[in-house]
Amino acid sequence: MVSDTSRRKPTKAAGAESARKVLAILLEFSAERPRLTIQEIAAGVGMPVSSTYRYVSLLRQMDLLEEAGSNAYQVTPLIGPVARAAQAVNDLGELSRETMRSLADELGESVLLTRRIGDSAVVVAAAESRHVVRMALEPGIPRPLHRGASGKVLLAHAGEGESAAYLDAQCASDPALATRRPALESELAAIRAQGWAESIGELDPGVWAVASPVRYSTGAAALAVAGPAYRIDGEKRNEIHQRVVQTARDLSERMLQLAY
Repeated sequence: MVSDTSRRKPTKAAGAESARKVLAILLEFSAERPRLTIQEIAAGVGMPVSSTYRYVSLLRQMDLLEEAGSNAYQVTPLIGPVARAAQAVNDLGELSRETMRSLADELGESVLLTRRIGDSAVVVAAAESRHVVRMALEPGIPRPLHRGASGKVLLAHAGEGESAAYLDAQCASDPALATRRPALESELAAIRAQGWAESIGELDPGVWAVASPVRYSTGAAALAVAGPAYRIDGEKRNEIHQRVVQTARDLSERMLQLAY
């Protein structure tokens, strides 16, 4: 079992709902969505437009948001230091980037590095395939832990107790998942034993992926190769399996040597 304090989701602070809403608004902005209307923000955070206006006004007063045309807003350069701080602590992605680029070029498919953040699997670094048709996933987008090769690797290596707690919470709101839980728990046990996970179409239709854990001092990440299933036949899948597992081991050894 690998421990990782980033996996433990903190309990909600009493009386902090307004602060959570303000932060939720800021998190709606991304490189893919740099400008948003009030309606888009409201839909994203699940608030009425009138309430969203009030929180956006507060962020404008703090110079964290500014107008970007008619009824649209964007973050200001004051957010820059926060973004750079997040990047600075993500040394794992930086330490892995050259290896990931080399692996993507060797295998011809996209390579992703994913960490568990709260109850989500989040890509922290990516090296995309050079094919026109390829797996492309923007870093920072949360995805479920119980679906997809990377998420399942992270969930399996959280340990049985922590995996069970996560599934308890998910099954409480998803009856279909509750029905599949015994099979999923067996799959997680197999992933834990064999050191890799494989998926096809679990998150994105027609996408095949294989992932293996990258271990470091405070936890584990998941190194994955993903691409369109039609392009990756049985022989190619075996090759990718072997290279992903070996590369994940090499990266784990490097993290150990660097005391990361």
